[in-house]
Amino acid sequence: HCLYPDGGQYEGNWLGGKRHGEGSMAWASGRTFSGVWAEHRPHGEGFGWDPERGLSFTGEWRAGRPEGKGRAEYSTGEPPAVARVYEGTMVRGQEEGGGRCRFADGCVYIGEWRAGKQNGEGQLVVPYAGAVCRGTWRDGKLHGSARLELGMAAEEDLEATTAPRPPSRDAGQGMVATPGTAAVVADQARDTVA
Repeated sequence: HCLYPDGGQYEGNWLGGKRHGEGSMAWASGRTFSGVWAEHRPHGEGFGWDPERGLSFTGEWRAGRPEGKGRAEYSTGEPPAVARVYEGTMVRGQEEGGGRCRFADGCVYIGEWRAGKQNGEGQLVVPYAGAVCRGTWRDGKLHGSARLELGMAAEEDLEATTAPRPPSRDAGQGMVATPGTAAVVADQARDTVA
């Protein structure tokens, strides 16, 4: 057990005077990590919490940050409420590659990510509108034309891959600003049905 002058604490294995192997650290800032360490940094499977970012991550770590497959929960407010949950690949501490994200409003995005934002082919299910919006995303926003499919209100309606689907009878064109503003899709869905 090691107590640091600033109030931080570490309990676990050491190698050559550095945290190495299994261990748990609680920093004075409120950050925590429990899991595998190498060269004084989280490196391997573990769980970390960063209250400044409102981020908890369970999964693979490299050189002190999330890197590889895992689950990230982002929280906001006091007391903290989960704003979104991402499951997929992380690179340098950000969403990268394929992943699924559930937002606080119930919307779910599944598709490609780059540098922490939706980038590439993806689909957004909007349960309260009974719609799925499929298209290409750039920097977290829908880019270009998209297909809006009605009558699909469940997360199960999302495909495991982002492969194109044949047009449905209820398909239409639409634009969505971001998953957090999925009301645009809901309005488009109502307009298409009317």
